[in-house]
This record gives sequence, structure tokens and C-alpha cells, in this order.
Amino acid sequence: MIGNGRVLRGNRNFTCFGRPPRTRAARVPPLHHPRALTQCPKTMRRIAHIDMDAFFAAVELKRRPELAGKPVVIGGRGNPQSRGVVATASYEARRYGIRSAMPLRVAYERCPEAVFLPVDYAAYSAVSAKVKEALRTVSPVIQDAGIDEAYLDVSELPGSPEAIGQTIKRAVRDATGLTCSVGIAPNKRLAKIASDLQKPDGLTIIPAEEAASRIAGLAVRKGRDRAARAHVAFPGPADRLGQGPGAARGDPPPGRLGQAHPGVPRGPGTGSEPRVLRRD
Repeated sequence: MIGNGRVLRGNRNFTCFGRPPRTRAARVPPLHHPRALTQCPKTMRRIAHIDMDAFFAAVELKRRPELAGKPVVIGGRGNPQSRGVVATASYEARRYGIRSAMPLRVAYERCPEAVFLPVDYAAYSAVSAKVKEALRTVSPVIQDAGIDEAYLDVSELPGSPEAIGQTIKRAVRDATGLTCSVGIAPNKRLAKIASDLQKPDGLTIIPAEEAASRIAGLAVRKGRDRAARAHVAFPGPADRLGQGPGAARGDPPPGRLGQAHPGVPRGPGTGSEPRVLRRD
């Protein structure tokens, strides 16, 4: 600095009019960033994903106990001979290969003895409201992710993740009589993966230090990308070092899914948070 406030050009570390040099604050990566698991503060967030088990079918079975143990398919107007798709199916019906978004006629061909019921969205919405109300008694920080699922921020709750998960399941069961699957992890994406690993009525915890090893061997089968139909093994950190299941099978190096597996059709990108495509 020269004189009163005049700045010498080219000097970035100057003090102007008595103010200290500007310093750039350390950036903490967002929770969905790959480096978030290693660079986040010690007080790691705990996110719970709650996914109701075969929600539409479960509500119908609650209203009609005589259908317990039978294959039940919910979709359209309940007529398998008309146009329409499966909204959800009970776990007994899934043993026949019936899945969400399947044409009702195909579902009937796979299981003619199944009970087909129309979609009663008003009834499902009423039960969904009870579920969300029960979840708010556990944590007020809630994100509604669909009629049959939600996220809870349980970072500030006392107790272990296992105890918190059991509290969530108990609150939902007491309010509705239905079961749900819960996944608890450092971010939403991992929590959603965790809730699907032990369905139905499951509870899965993925600690931050175990995240990479827990998901490295999972099959790509749940995403929006059409390539998920191929059940391609998810390339983990070990594959980048020439180790792990991908390298053992002789898979090509990881990269974009369509590049690493040329025979798999490529679909839209998968960089955003997962969205609900079914009612499982």
C-alpha cells in the first residue's frame, strides 16, 4: 500500500484501509458429494428413509383380513382384462413374478388365481397422512417423498441408529398397523438404498465408514436408467485399483455406464436424487 489507501497493483495479499486480508473459508462438500463421507464434520448427519411395505396392498389387506396370505394385485379398475398396469402387488403375488408397472393382463397370465382390486387413492392418502403424522412425533425435520415414503433428519436425536430405527417402526405400526422398512445413513441417497436391502419390515444401518464397502457390490437394479434392467454390478472404489468383484470378472474400467458396458442401452442421467417409480 502506498499513501492513504492506494493499492499497489499485482499484490493480492494487501491490507486496504485497515481491513485484514480476505481469506477463503474451507468448503464442506454437500452430503450427496462422493467426498462428503470423508470430509464432513465429526457430527455426521443421520438421515432415515422410511418406505412402507407394499403400501397399497397392505392397506387393502388391513381392510380385508380375509385376503391375508393370498396373492393380491392392485391396479387400474381391478379388471385384469381391461387396460391398466399394476400399481403394487402383495409379496405373495410377487412370487409369481408380478411387479409394479406390469400390464394387468400379463399379471393375470402369471397368476390367474390372484385377487385383483381397483386403486383406492383416497383410502391410501388417508393412511399416508397418518404415517407422516406419526413420523413427525419422532422428528419434526421431515421431507415428504411420496405417498408411501419420507425422509427424516434424525441427527439430533439421542440414542443409537438401531434404537431410532425401532422407534420409527413402532410409531408407524402403532398409528396404522402397517410395517415399514427403514434405512439410516449419512445422506438421502444411501438411506434410500439401505431401506430397500432388507424388505419387508427391515432396518438397515449404513455408517459413513462402511458406506463404500456396503454398496460396492450391489447390482444396479433400482435406478431410473434403463440400463438398470441389465443388473450390471456397480463399480466400487476397489475396481478402480484393479481389485474387487468387477475386476475379477474382467469388467472394463468404470466410467459412464454406457461406456463401461457398451451392450447396455443408455438412458437419462442419474445424477439427481432418486425418485419413486413404484409402490414397493
